Amino acid sequence: MLPVAPPQPLVRNDGYPVLAGRSASGPLNPAQGEGPRGFEPGPFFALAAEPMAAIRATDRTWLHLNPALERQLDTHEAGLRGARVEPLFHPDDRATLTAALAAAGSASASTTVRLRLRGQPDDHEMEWRFAAAADGGVLLGVGHPLVAPTARLEAQLRALRGELEHQVCDTLAVVRSLTRATAETSGSVDRFTAHLQDRIDAFSRVQRKLMLPTVGRAGVDLALLIEDELLAQAMREGDRLQICGPPLLLLPRAAQTLGLAIHELATNAVKFGAFGLPGGRAAVHWHIEQHRGGPLLDFSWTEYGVPAPAAGFEPEEGVGMGILLRKLPRALGGCTRVDFGPDGLRFVLQAPLSTLVAATGTDGAAPIRP
Repeated sequence: MLPVAPPQPLVRNDGYPVLAGRSASGPLNPAQGEGPRGFEPGPFFALAAEPMAAIRATDRTWLHLNPALERQLDTHEAGLRGARVEPLFHPDDRATLTAALAAAGSASASTTVRLRLRGQPDDHEMEWRFAAAADGGVLLGVGHPLVAPTARLEAQLRALRGELEHQVCDTLAVVRSLTRATAETSGSVDRFTAHLQDRIDAFSRVQRKLMLPTVGRAGVDLALLIEDELLAQAMREGDRLQICGPPLLLLPRAAQTLGLAIHELATNAVKFGAFGLPGGRAAVHWHIEQHRGGPLLDFSWTEYGVPAPAAGFEPEEGVGMGILLRKLPRALGGCTRVDFGPDGLRFVLQAPLSTLVAATGTDGAAPIRP
């Protein structure tokens, strides 16, 4: 192999901006799939940000791909060397590519065409320039990405703007509702401030999950939602707490409402229930039930080791009970129940799976956690 000389143009003097390496004249060796004897890509070829390729002129097979093109094609040069170039481009553009390579091999100037690589969207074109190296045995190609069509960018911006406006309106509505309900049941400014702060903190914990790029689109993991809220109350899964259920990824609105409900249950358990007593325990279980109208989520929060309430006990109709018995079933299209049995509180939610998750399998199974 010849030593690499200082970078020099390998194309005729037509303004083609590629410094690729050097080539020594010599016959092609079709049996080995090699280019002209002594051809080597130079440093610019390897370091260029644009996709670049060296192609054998006689049969249009790959000789060299630079790292930028390897990334575009999600492959490696070694696996393509000697293979035809056409299959790596969009089927509708292969005739244009063949004509461009033929023109570049016979002309004294470079040829410019717009092509799409295999697997790219229809509007994701690149401008490719092809020209022959000094001895004519190698064709050099450089791809320049084109700016995405204005119409597509505008459509994406409109969709993002609409989604943002919807989320902001939903957030303001929840905060306004929490503020009003908390004010109606607080006996003092201090209690109002503390309770509202706790509820906004619980709501913001869900919002932070929705803002994560790997979570917002896929959904919020129900188990993680419960664990994070209990962790905020200094409770972890263990001897006093059991969390059990199949993987379930919640839609944003379902995660917001259910997150507030779990906050109210956890807060009550710390102040008055299982987590406020030495021997108290709690179990959070859920499963999917098949019904004629579609799969249902059956969710329960059960506390143990809590003294039975006095005869005639009626739970206070505060913000927490309002979220559990009215807001939650209304938001999820389901039904809820709160019982105070001899061993502690039990909360049950049943709601259609379609209001909780983005999609289900044909058997009603919810999407698994990533």
